[in-house]
Amino acid sequence: MKFSRATVVGAVIGASLGLAGAAFPAEKAVQSQWATAPIRVDGASQDWEDAVLLTDKGSKAEYTLKNDGEFLYILFLFKSPTSLSTYEASGMRVYYSLAGKKAKSAGFHFTKKSLSADELIANIEKGGEALTEEKKAEIRKQKGYMTYVGVPVDVKQAPGQAAAEPGEPPTFRDKLSPRLSVVEFRIPLAGLDEAGQAA
Repeated sequence: MKFSRATVVGAVIGASLGLAGAAFPAEKAVQSQWATAPIRVDGASQDWEDAVLLTDKGSKAEYTLKNDGEFLYILFLFKSPTSLSTYEASGMRVYYSLAGKKAKSAGFHFTKKSLSADELIANIEKGGEALTEEKKAEIRKQKGYMTYVGVPVDVKQAPGQAAAEPGEPPTFRDKLSPRLSVVEFRIPLAGLDEAGQAA
C-alpha cells in the first residue's frame, strides 16, 4: 500500500528508554508533518528547522514526526544526561499505530553496538552477502564499526520477541553530547501498514 500525504498521520503512541525508562509521549497520538523532501538520517537536525517540536513533560525531551509517503521520520532531542545515559545503555523503543487507532499496534527496538572488523564481516556474511578477500581486507583497515539496528517488536508478545521484519529495515543515527543529543529515526511506512493490519 502506498501512503499519501492525506492518509498518513504517523500516530506514534509512545517511545520508551529501556525497560524501565519513562515513556513519552504518554499515550498521546502525534500527527506527523509532511516532508517535502526525503530527510537525511544522520543525527543532525538541519532537516527539521521548519518542524513544530513537542515537549514531553516528564523527560523534557523534544520530539516531532514527518513523513514523505514512503518513510516515517522521527526526531528526538535529549537535553537530560539521565535520559542520554539510559538511551546509551539500552537503546530506545518506538511504538506506533495507524491513523485513527489509539492502541499501540507494534514497534521497533533501536539499539547501537560497536563491532570489530571481523565481527562486522561475520554479520555481513550471516546476512547472506558473499565478501571477496579484497573487500574483507578493506573492512579490516578500520578497527571498529558502529552498527545501528531497528528490530521489530510485537507489543502482543513478550518484550524482546520480534515480529516479521518489513521489506526495508528501519534505521537511525545519533549525535550525542551532554548538553544536547540528536537522534533521528527512519521507518518504512509499508512496514507500519503491515503491522497495523495484523494488529
